[in-house]
Amino acid sequence: MRSFVTMGLLFCGLATHLIAAENLHWLTNMDQARETASAQDDLILLDFTGSDWCPPCKAVKQRIFSTDDFAQAVEGDYVLVEVDFPRSKPQSDAQREHNQELADQYEIMAFPTLIVVDQEGNEIDRIMGYPPEGLEGFLQFLQDARAKAAKGA
Repeated sequence: MRSFVTMGLLFCGLATHLIAAENLHWLTNMDQARETASAQDDLILLDFTGSDWCPPCKAVKQRIFSTDDFAQAVEGDYVLVEVDFPRSKPQSDAQREHNQELADQYEIMAFPTLIVVDQEGNEIDRIMGYPPEGLEGFLQFLQDARAKAAKGA
């Protein structure tokens, strides 16, 4: 009986783990992200991605963005924005144009590029490519970006 209860508690913990990462809300509009970030006093994480063709982009999504650790790290501190450049996934002309304007503004040279910006859109820090230290390194990157932003305030 005791092991059954333990298994039930472990399952509930796992289910919570999955729900937290699945409930992250990614915006696709920078104006909306800036407005939300200003209202909540958050930073903005921009994910420049080729979601349907770029292997490192897919790895970031699977190994970092889908984790509970990532969800906890960004909760209450970051507004998330996906800036996608798909090859086969449908995308409106307006969204494609908006994304290209952001790519030009932030001088994107490779996918993925992950950029932390303040509420005004000023760049704080970036990582090009898959984060070298994986999830742990990326979580440290987010923490360091928050510290840099606090120093600059």
